[in-house]
Amino acid sequence: MKRRFTLLIAMVMLLTTMATNVFASSANNNSKVSPKEWQEWFNGLSKEEQLSVNYEPASSKQLRFTDDDMEWLNWYNSLSKEEQLAVKYVPSQVLKVFGDTKVSKTAIDSLRLKEETKESIELRSTKMPTGGYEFPYNPSYWNENKEYANCYAYALNVKSKTRGHKLQPGEISGRMFTDLTCRDIINAAYRDMPELDYKLRRSSYSERPGYREYKVALVVGRYDYHWYRQDKDGGWSHKRGLSELSYKDASGKYIYDPEECDRDYGNLSYPTFCGYYIIRY
Repeated sequence: MKRRFTLLIAMVMLLTTMATNVFASSANNNSKVSPKEWQEWFNGLSKEEQLSVNYEPASSKQLRFTDDDMEWLNWYNSLSKEEQLAVKYVPSQVLKVFGDTKVSKTAIDSLRLKEETKESIELRSTKMPTGGYEFPYNPSYWNENKEYANCYAYALNVKSKTRGHKLQPGEISGRMFTDLTCRDIINAAYRDMPELDYKLRRSSYSERPGYREYKVALVVGRYDYHWYRQDKDGGWSHKRGLSELSYKDASGKYIYDPEECDRDYGNLSYPTFCGYYIIRY
């Protein structure tokens, strides 16, 4: 219960500040995008494109509340932290939107090599080094559960227990990111790691992951972010929003390096490469 209210406090504070704050588009000093502009952009996408979007601003949750819900939220946010912890009642819609984020780790033992698909793939000796503890590429599992995991969940090798939920960096810890920048997203991801008994650290192209480690990469665009995950065969795969798993980039080519691959999907483009990271699980 205490963790639920800790999460609620963080999300309520985020909700009230989003009315006046705007989030940056990337690690660069590009023009900022307001939540309203983001929502208009999202509404202009096709249904297929919307499924590929990973980011969901906290401000969009506000649209789900009634006037009574908003009145309660404003009152709750005016209390001290000690008073908030003593509050027993939470409106059902508020609890539904800002309740504990429940995810489950996935255990994948079967290995389906990309080379075993019916597509011709040229393997190269220049693939990034692997440590042997990467997860295998498993489209059958992830496509069966595609509506329970977005790119961030896939990068963590977890799935949500709620269908259609797009897990956001920082959501597991209760301190979700507020700016669509490399730094803010990575810091939020760092906060999630202890909740999963994981560790996260900055890496490089040439570093070889160690025991129970694998490599991920983050990219950011004006309206969205995206994560990639290195597979056991040395290549990379990704899950665009609630879409199916893929080992190909925007040009339909095998992903050897997420920094160099084509990340321009037209309405969904990710020009800023934030870096390589290693997750220890």
